[in-house]
Amino acid sequence: MPIIKPTVGRVLWYWPSTQDIEAGMFAYPGSDQPFTAQVVFVHSDRMINLLITDHGGGAHEKRSVTLLQAGDSVRDNAGYAEWMPYQQGQAAKTEAAEAKACSGCGSCATSDPRVRLFLNRGAVIKVNGVPLELEHDTTVLAHAANVPLLSSEAVAACMGERAD
Repeated sequence: MPIIKPTVGRVLWYWPSTQDIEAGMFAYPGSDQPFTAQVVFVHSDRMINLLITDHGGGAHEKRSVTLLQAGDSVRDNAGYAEWMPYQQGQAAKTEAAEAKACSGCGSCATSDPRVRLFLNRGAVIKVNGVPLELEHDTTVLAHAANVPLLSSEAVAACMGERAD
């Protein structure tokens, strides 16, 4: 399951901490339903500030709230935010669609070892060991190992990877 990047304005669920409930911070705290929360500031993918609406319609602010992502476990008695099941489903569908669209297209990083080369008219290439001069501009796919004149950085860039 992908990590969903929080952004200001997104709506999600907030589950109050035991301390929040005992302090009477929220109306109707004994419910098995989460509170609605809106992201008002993003610290990171897993830490946000929220404007929370309780079950009575009261608004509350909470700072530095843990945002659980898919696969994260809940800490006992701690308040946390989480994405709604619909949002998690949409993120999974988007990730699957991107993976399907990306596979073999050559425009993104794949396990395909081929690189796309743009060759100008007049470039000399070897075909079966015989040097040939191109009469027109062309684009070819070649295995990276068959392109010895490219630096490792250029090959990595063509394959969508970083050369460290």
